[in-house]
Amino acid sequence: MPQPWEGHVLPLNHTRNNNIIIANLPKKSTMKKPGNRYFSWREGLFFTLLLAGFAAFGLFCHFAQAEDLIVIDLIPAIRKGDFVVKSSDGSLAFRVAKGTSTASVSFKLLSLIPQSAIASSTYVLPEKTEAASDIYFLGISTSSDWNFLPQIIMSYPGDNDLRNLYYWDESNGQFTRLETVKDLKKYTATADVTFPGKLIFVLLKEPESVGRASWYVHPKYRRELMAASTQFSRGAKVLVTNLANGKQVVVTIKDWGPDPAVHPDRVIDLGKEAFKKIASTKLGVIDVKVEAYQEPASAIAINK
Repeated sequence: MPQPWEGHVLPLNHTRNNNIIIANLPKKSTMKKPGNRYFSWREGLFFTLLLAGFAAFGLFCHFAQAEDLIVIDLIPAIRKGDFVVKSSDGSLAFRVAKGTSTASVSFKLLSLIPQSAIASSTYVLPEKTEAASDIYFLGISTSSDWNFLPQIIMSYPGDNDLRNLYYWDESNGQFTRLETVKDLKKYTATADVTFPGKLIFVLLKEPESVGRASWYVHPKYRRELMAASTQFSRGAKVLVTNLANGKQVVVTIKDWGPDPAVHPDRVIDLGKEAFKKIASTKLGVIDVKVEAYQEPASAIAINK
C-alpha cells in the first residue's frame, strides 16, 4: 500500500534521472509547493506532524541543526538500474543494486547531527577518534523481503588519515565499527546495510590500527622499506610499532593487502627488509600498531 510520504523529498527538491536522486543542500530548509498541485488535508497533516517531530527532536536531543539533508522516498521493486540517492556535494550516497529485491520498500535518509555539533550532543565517540562527517540516520521499513543489498558510501579527502564507518549500537550505547571496504583510488568507504529498521552512522577518523603483521618479498621492491595495506593509499608513509618490543619502522605503502576476507586479523603486510627492522623473520607474524606518519617539522624545513 503506498505511503503518503512516498516520492517526496523534505525539505529539499530532488530530480530523478535514471534512478538517481540528487538532493540539493540549501543552508536553510525550504519546501516549495508543486506547480498547479495542492496538498490534500491528509498530506498537509502528515507533513505538519513530521516537521513538528523533527523540531521536537532538535529541542530535546540536540537535533535542531540537522537540516542539510532530508530524503524520504520509495525504493521501487522493479528498477532498470541501481537505485542511488546522493547528496549534492557527493560526500554521501545510498545505493541499492539492480535486481536485488522483489518488493517496494520505503526509506528515510537524513543528516541527524552536523559534524560541528557532535561534541555537544548526547552521542559519545570512541576514545581517540574524531568525527570526519555528520552523524546520519537511515531508516528502512521492515519487510519480509530483505533480500536486497543496500549500501552506504562515504567519500573522504585523499590524505594519509585513517577513516572507518561506525554505527550506533543501542545494545551497549556506543559507536561500533562497521565492516568497511575502502576504495583507495576513489577515496570512498563503503558498508553493507544487513538488517531492516534504523541505522545511525558516522565516518570517524582513527589515530591508529592494531592487529597482526606478516612479511613477504615483493619482486619489484625487494630492498625497500615498503608494505601492503588496505587502509592507507599507495604512497602514504606509516609508522609500524612492534607491540612486543617497542621497535618501530617507517614504511611506504606500495601494494594492496592483506585481503581482509582471508586474513581478518592482519592490518598490514611488511616487506622483508622492513619486518627485519622490528622483528626476526622467523616469527612470521607479530602484533603491531600502525599509524599515519608525520614528518618532523625540521625535516620538512630541510626538504624545502
